[in-house]
Amino acid sequence: LYKKLFTREGDEIADFFAIRGNVPTEHDVNKYDAFIFSGGANSTQEDLQWIKATKEFIAKASMLERKPKIVGICFGHQLIADALGGKVGLNPAKDFVLQSEEIKPSDKGDVLIKELFKNGPIKILESHSECILELPKGAKTLASSSSCEHEVVRFADNIIGVQGHPD
Repeated sequence: LYKKLFTREGDEIADFFAIRGNVPTEHDVNKYDAFIFSGGANSTQEDLQWIKATKEFIAKASMLERKPKIVGICFGHQLIADALGGKVGLNPAKDFVLQSEEIKPSDKGDVLIKELFKNGPIKILESHSECILELPKGAKTLASSSSCEHEVVRFADNIIGVQGHPD
């Protein structure tokens, strides 16, 4: 599904299954223009090698001269925040969130927000027990929802994340 959302005809696509230990490397940054980290049932706090390796990749990729686009969705959004020095933890209400929520823009000047909200409010499916509690240095919240203060975040010019599921 994400391939249809984020690619154009002729784009070269590769699937990395991090949960199986297939994590992108610095070499892959030179081969691909973008990386999408999707949702999952894990916590960024789990002591699993593939989670550590994925966070290391994100941290390294964010500092390279050739900066690939990085998109995080749900768990991927949380991974990016954690990898870049933010804090991820249980939802403030301490409940598992499974519902559709309206997203409210907090930075109407950002080009992404202008495009997303050009036709009015957006509703998105939420399915998470954790969220970003504190942003990494330099990151900016672009939109919030009732369950997540940092619903859409621009971590850097080339790195964005969303807590909900656009799929």
